[in-house]
Amino acid sequence: QDGSDGCSYEMDLLLDRPLSIGRKQTNSQPSLVYQIAKLLDIQKGHRVLDGGCGTGQTASIFSQLAGIEGEVVALERHPDLYWHARVVVRHFLWRDNVNFVLGNLLEKIDGCGSFDRIYIAATASEIPDVLVRALRPSGRMIIPVRLPPAPGQHELATAMLKLVAKGPHDEVE
Repeated sequence: QDGSDGCSYEMDLLLDRPLSIGRKQTNSQPSLVYQIAKLLDIQKGHRVLDGGCGTGQTASIFSQLAGIEGEVVALERHPDLYWHARVVVRHFLWRDNVNFVLGNLLEKIDGCGSFDRIYIAATASEIPDVLVRALRPSGRMIIPVRLPPAPGQHELATAMLKLVAKGPHDEVE
């Protein structure tokens, strides 16, 4: 398949860059997914939330890291991406420890329980309290947080990844 820029999908997979998945969204570039997985430090048996799972790329990687003892909850708000990810992860990659949830993260999170690790793909203006509450003691969360524009600059969609860690007594670092 050729993309609109003349590059093939296969060539895109070889490059370390985000891939368009429609709906003005992208899969994260491979080096970023690697860094996120490394920072989250997902261990066997962990319960992990992949918020905004898109095509299921990160859910599949997190599934492998959590092992059969663990669980990944992959939440996606776009029905077409949800069904695509569900089919790919369950039927082609044979990941039995990934459970898919369709809907808005902030509306569905309370019904999903608590997590050892949380990764949110969508940029937020601040870290929602509901996500901090869903993080177990000694848990970690990574979420992109929008940065305010520098004085005199246009408002650009600039964000930085924030690592939130909970201590063993629920203190947030």
